[in-house]
Amino acid sequence: MESGEARSRADLARQEGVSAMRVTQVLALLDLHPEIQNAIRALPSGSPERCVSERRLRPLTQLPGREQIREIERLVPGLITRKGRGVA
Repeated sequence: MESGEARSRADLARQEGVSAMRVTQVLALLDLHPEIQNAIRALPSGSPERCVSERRLRPLTQLPGREQIREIERLVPGLITRKGRGVA
């Protein structure tokens, strides 16, 4: 949408062949605290998918930033503190 290729989430959904709700769900992940986003990006290739999944992350987007950090540490201990080293 920033590039102008789609004017709205509905346009984007049509272009990608998914529902507007799905686009909303995926875009909501951009509301995750930057530390969480950075920790996820730093996970090494081959990290177990179950350690961080969209389904686990989606509810965090509804929380304020610091609460997101506390909750992700409860769900995936060490994710933030071990940036780039993966999770156990």
